[in-house]
Amino acid sequence: STTLWILDFFADILIHGPMDMAIISHEDEATARLLHKIETVYENLPGDKPRIKQDSTHSKSFPELGSSVYVGTAGSRKFGRGDTLGRVLITEFAHWTVDQARNILLGIQEAAKKGKLTIESTPNGEGNQFHKLYVAAKEGNSLYTPIFIPWYIHEEYTYAPDHPLVSTPMHKRAILED
Repeated sequence: STTLWILDFFADILIHGPMDMAIISHEDEATARLLHKIETVYENLPGDKPRIKQDSTHSKSFPELGSSVYVGTAGSRKFGRGDTLGRVLITEFAHWTVDQARNILLGIQEAAKKGKLTIESTPNGEGNQFHKLYVAAKEGNSLYTPIFIPWYIHEEYTYAPDHPLVSTPMHKRAILED
C-alpha cells in the first residue's frame, strides 16, 4: 500500500501542486527503498517530465511545479517543525520507537493540518502508538479515518483451495516445536 500512497501523492503534486510532500519511514534501509520508488514513478511518467532542480539523497525539487518531495527516517530530523506540507506519508508507524513517534508526530500533524496526512503500517502487536491511533479512529474518537487492507486480498499471497502445500525443513521444525 505504500506504493499506492506514493503514486496518489505524486499525482497530487503533478495535478494540484504546488505543494511539498514528506515521506517518513522507520529505518534508513526502508527510506532508501522509498526514494527509489519515487525515482521509479518519476522515470515512468508519460510525456514531458517536470525538471528536477535538486536531486539529493533525501529530496527532489520540481521548480516548474513549485513542489518538493522530502524522504527521511524517523529520528534523523525533526520533520514538520516550521514546514507547511500538502501531503505526508508516515510508513511502518507500528515499528517506530516511542521517541520517534513522539518527536515527529506532533510536528507533522501541525505542518499538514491543511493537507493530507496518511499513516500506514503492517501490524506490530498491541499497545504501540499505531495500534492506539487505529483503535481510536475505528471507535470514532479521532480525526483519522481507519482503513484496513488485509494481506489476503492480494492474489500473490493466496492459493487455490486445492493447491498442495509444500513444507520446508524450517516449517517442519516449527510444527514439531509447537
